[in-house]
Amino acid sequence: PFKANTWYRVVFKVGGNDEFVVAVWERDNPAASAVRREKRGAAWANRVWQFMATSKAGTLQIDDYAELSFKSARYGYDTVGNLTNVWDMTGNNLAQMNYDLYRRKTSMYDKDMGSWSYVYNNVDVLTAQQDANGQWTCFYTDNVDRVTGVKYMTGATNPCPGQTVYDATYGYDANGDVGYRTSASNANAVSTWAYDDRGLVTSESKTVTNGGGPYVTSFAYDSMNRIKSVTYPSGEVVNSNYYAYRPQLSAMNSAANPAGYGMPYVSNLVYDAQGRVTAQTKGNGLAEAWSYDPLNGKLIQHTAGSLLDMRYGYDPVGSVRAVHDARRHDGTNETVRYQYDDWERLTGYGTTTLGSVTVRAKGTDNGGLPVMQLRVNGVKVGQWTVTTAYADYTAQVPLSGDDWIDVIYTNDAGARNLYVDYVVVGGVAVQAEDTARVVYDTGSGLLREALDGLDVIPGQETMAWPGALRLRVKNAWTPAAADTFSYDDTGNLTMTIESRIYGTAPTGSHVPCVDAGVGKVATLPHAVSQIGSKTFTYDCVGNMLTRQEGVGPTTYTQAWTPDNKLKSVTVNGQTTEFKYDADGNRVMRVQPDGSRTVYVSGQFEVDLVLPAAPSNLIATQASASQINLAWTDNSNNESGFNIERSSNGVNWTPLTGVGINATSYQNISLTCGTTYHYRVYAYNAVGNSPHSNTSTATTMACPTPNGQLFGDNFNDGQLSSAWTLRNGTWSEANGLLAQTSTGYADPRKAIISNSGVTFPSNHLITAKVRVDSWTDGPYARAGVGLFTDASGLGYNLMFNADHSTIQFLDDYVAYGPSYTFAWSTGTWYWFKLKMENGTLSGKVWQDGTTEPTTWPYSWTRSGRTGYPALNGGSASASYGAGNSTVSFDDVSVAEVPDLTRGLVGLWQMDEGIGTTAYDSSGNGNQGTIVGATATTDHFGQANRAYHFDGVNDYIVIASSNSL
Repeated sequence: PFKANTWYRVVFKVGGNDEFVVAVWERDNPAASAVRREKRGAAWANRVWQFMATSKAGTLQIDDYAELSFKSARYGYDTVGNLTNVWDMTGNNLAQMNYDLYRRKTSMYDKDMGSWSYVYNNVDVLTAQQDANGQWTCFYTDNVDRVTGVKYMTGATNPCPGQTVYDATYGYDANGDVGYRTSASNANAVSTWAYDDRGLVTSESKTVTNGGGPYVTSFAYDSMNRIKSVTYPSGEVVNSNYYAYRPQLSAMNSAANPAGYGMPYVSNLVYDAQGRVTAQTKGNGLAEAWSYDPLNGKLIQHTAGSLLDMRYGYDPVGSVRAVHDARRHDGTNETVRYQYDDWERLTGYGTTTLGSVTVRAKGTDNGGLPVMQLRVNGVKVGQWTVTTAYADYTAQVPLSGDDWIDVIYTNDAGARNLYVDYVVVGGVAVQAEDTARVVYDTGSGLLREALDGLDVIPGQETMAWPGALRLRVKNAWTPAAADTFSYDDTGNLTMTIESRIYGTAPTGSHVPCVDAGVGKVATLPHAVSQIGSKTFTYDCVGNMLTRQEGVGPTTYTQAWTPDNKLKSVTVNGQTTEFKYDADGNRVMRVQPDGSRTVYVSGQFEVDLVLPAAPSNLIATQASASQINLAWTDNSNNESGFNIERSSNGVNWTPLTGVGINATSYQNISLTCGTTYHYRVYAYNAVGNSPHSNTSTATTMACPTPNGQLFGDNFNDGQLSSAWTLRNGTWSEANGLLAQTSTGYADPRKAIISNSGVTFPSNHLITAKVRVDSWTDGPYARAGVGLFTDASGLGYNLMFNADHSTIQFLDDYVAYGPSYTFAWSTGTWYWFKLKMENGTLSGKVWQDGTTEPTTWPYSWTRSGRTGYPALNGGSASASYGAGNSTVSFDDVSVAEVPDLTRGLVGLWQMDEGIGTTAYDSSGNGNQGTIVGATATTDHFGQANRAYHFDGVNDYIVIASSNSL
């Protein structure tokens, strides 16, 4: 017999012959003892002895639960209480820990994490640890054992002693904040903190490598050390308000944000007696509310205006049985139901619309009728005032197939009673005798004495206040499972829709890796290696290295930092990187295109986006020394553009950049007659955009001496490919170009169309022309032309009219002005024809005489495009069978300078010898060069420029009317 209110000791001892001994005695009276020998029960075979002691007839009862099958994990300890071993339910030794004489853990082996070792200093401070990847983490401390540095290293033996350069450093006591950590830095970020007199952080500053900063977050507090305001790096100030005499938050608002105005974030917070939020108003005015079960405190409903209505049901041990979405986006409702095994592990779930629960009840009218409340799985779903006749009361409600139904009588008065006939769950009527489906609870606490303490049977339906009926209804309605789950003996989830396969650690090995080391593949008993067609691999400490899934398959490759944080993920050759500060907080994500997101203190993010690539790059020849570029700006966040140039399209050289919103660039000082390749990219603080398309252009051909764009003296004995011949017989010989065919043909032209030169709109042609023969016709048509097209039609200045005139001609369009000029067959004459701003101007003079200083011939023309040309002569058939042959020499083409009104002179400084600077403007203002020396021009032509020292070198110009 045992006594009430007395402490007893109970000891189980295993004996031989499958026996065990139970000894019981009073703690304070060991002599009052009893000993009993028993055979080992069935449960012993499962390595777990389950028993309980209850009072029954004044005896102590031991129950071995032999009818049950038990599995358990076991733990082993050394003599001083250190955990040394962990075995799983199948007896596998999952973990083993070793300690030194000072009870410090020196090594650990875990089948899922591998082998780890630890090193300490003389004052028991951890100074180094090595993980299963072979990665050493070294810790360095100051005189008061605060960590000042961390370094990550590899090596078979401890490499930590003697290191002075750290991967992470930590500072303390700065700015008078004695006793506080005030800085932390590594290669990715530098963080500093400041404190007030109470030791509260008043500011945090963080500068992120390649991410900008410093990002400063400031904090202010009230007298109760609660945060009063937070100023974010953007300048936004968020204030927190609290209830008087209560610690609870009442509202949060933005006093100023980047847009320049304040706004509420949350207000009107309401709390229940347990301190849980029951209502609040969001910044957009949306009212949000939460309801909790008064008995177990669990959330049963969450609403947000007309947008959200989520309801939750639980089983008696608190696991979620049903989640009902009463306001789905498509206007329907949906319920997800969950099923569990006896260990409350999820075994299945299904999704359906609402089920229903109906209570058939009536009541006695005694100064009012009973009010009945219905709860399903802890959620109040309806409340009604019943009538005096039996009637059905129905609520639409999520059901799980294993549901608790509570019918509660809420307003008893005198002889007023509530009568419950039956309950219908999911369309199935539940009666008292339906023991396969119904378990009753007569209630306790607030739910006491249901139905007068009796089950629901005919004739005993009355419920008097305070009263409640609780029924657990099983299998009345079971949803089809969307997925099912099962587990093995070690607790691994082994089956969902797809089967799962786990790794197996080598038996007896303390190294779970195939080959220990960073990035090496391990087999881990609790890490899933395959789910259906998906496969997974892990490193020696359990970090996932690869995941393969889908068609192909697609491989996700993951790398990890020395402190086991995700470093990068590579998919299809595209890598996303993650950066961490010295405390292990993520501070940056770098996407494959280089765009970055900066994270500050877990409260603030900054997206640093690369500018978009420019497009439609076009390179255009401008002159012999200049190429113009134009492109489309596709970005709105660039800091500028950089231009790159290449001679071969492979090796690129950067040029001077241009600013924000620029769309053009002039590349000057180039080499004439040279092909260049260009590309452009935008840049900002984040980095560089992709390159634009590549565009190519060639500078104009190198000028001949005297600054000409083209020249040919016909001395090489072979006609240059720059010429295109139209009609006539043309040949180069004896230093001349001759057109020798006779008979009528119009026009006879030699056109400079293949020189590679883009002739400007204002240019001139100069050539020596000689009419060798001319008979039987008035039109010699020997001279020069401009803007000549491929068919030979253009503007001409030519001999005409029987040795007596010079005349303009627009081929097949019009004759121009005619000027008296006596010329002779067999004599050389200089022709010079220029186009300047829509006016043709010409001059002709006999070789060996002085060039006229003025342009005596002019004609206004427009509309043609083409090239400079020579006119080989033609007699008109309408005036007889006229014949003419012509010779040409010393042809040159030059750009006409862009001259302005009031021009005094144009000195080209290309004489190379002598002291005279010739004025080519026509004003005759020759100058005398004093001191300056001839040098090479920017085209590389020797003696085609002059160098002035800026002190004693100058040009003297004589006085004239134009000055």
